[in-house]
Amino acid sequence: MKMRSWGGLYLVCFGLLVLAAQLGLLPRWIAPLAHNGIDKVLHFLLFGGIGFVVGHMMAPHRPRHRRLVWVGLLLLCGLDELVQTRLPHRSADVLDLLADVLGITLFYWLAVKRASLAPANG
Repeated sequence: MKMRSWGGLYLVCFGLLVLAAQLGLLPRWIAPLAHNGIDKVLHFLLFGGIGFVVGHMMAPHRPRHRRLVWVGLLLLCGLDELVQTRLPHRSADVLDLLADVLGITLFYWLAVKRASLAPANG
């Protein structure tokens, strides 16, 4: 299945997961993960996933446009943490923001690099 086929589905799932987290609708067993550092890994992977999907979709575009989209994704990371400062059951965390930014940046770069190395027909 091609990236564009499931990329939109991933973005919808990502959006629903973020919304559920912001509204405090995630299962209770997830809360203890925040106290042992696993949540940072999850932030890295979750935002990395969106970085990869969007990076792959942006690969055929001009480098200038790819940079603008990358900056937009970084702003999304900041917005996510900013929103958490306004919610009673959530809190903003600089380390979460760092994990988000690192995940987006690494996986976005990998997707663009991977797509640029792929054959034009395949």
